[in-house]
Amino acid sequence: WPGGLQLGGGVTDENAGVYLDAGADKVIVTSFVFSDGMFKEEKLRSLLKITGREHLVLDLSCRRTAEGKYFVVTDRWQKFTGNKVQKIEG
Repeated sequence: WPGGLQLGGGVTDENAGVYLDAGADKVIVTSFVFSDGMFKEEKLRSLLKITGREHLVLDLSCRRTAEGKYFVVTDRWQKFTGNKVQKIEG
């Protein structure tokens, strides 16, 4: 399926290029850039150097807490990060 294959799960800056070279049009990443419960900009920049913007999908999977607030989660929706999703008015 030319231009239609997207791959996610375990994507890092060490293997993203391999998947793209093998035919994936896009790689999907969450946990790699949200390690230790926080967003790591340097890891995102490292991936972008390999994939380019047009081949990278940043998955912002979110879950609601008991208090009704939404946070980005990783590891199959099991680990909450410190990154709260906020509604922007405007």
